[in-house]
Amino acid sequence: MAKVTFTNTNTLSQHVLKLNELANDVGDLTSLTTTEDSDIVGALNSLKTQVDSATTNLDANVRDAITVVNTAGKGGTIVYDNTTGQITYTGPDSLSASGAMNVSSTNVISVDNATTVSKGVASFSADMFETFLGQVSIKDSGISTSLYQDNSITSDKFSNTTTLLIQNSSGVTLKTIYSPGS
Repeated sequence: MAKVTFTNTNTLSQHVLKLNELANDVGDLTSLTTTEDSDIVGALNSLKTQVDSATTNLDANVRDAITVVNTAGKGGTIVYDNTTGQITYTGPDSLSASGAMNVSSTNVISVDNATTVSKGVASFSADMFETFLGQVSIKDSGISTSLYQDNSITSDKFSNTTTLLIQNSSGVTLKTIYSPGS
């Protein structure tokens, strides 16, 4: 759109043509959708007010439109704070990464039982076992002989019979010890 200028030397028909050019360039005021539709300056000011308002509330509007869903299942939590726009992810520890951990709608935490292949919840006698850094060990003298009776370990508990030969430095057998069932 070229700038329209009027001079005192223009004829009346030239003035009419230039006014029609301006009217076409400006458009029909009744087509304005702003709250102010009686003049161009008012409409522009109305638009500026709307843009300023939207810009002021833009961050809050965008934050309210975001939803974060944790679909990973086991391990970690993800939380979205719509007042700050911050997303916080807390990675799984070794327990929640290995065993399923669930939080119910009433905030009850349940964890799977331990198995031979995954970590989880287990119970044991503190008289016989000890823990250190997550490892469970049998205490020295932790399993007393009172827990098993004479002849309670029979040959069917062994997968193979075992013979232990105690020899001297010349290879002569000094003592032979047999496992049950031998």
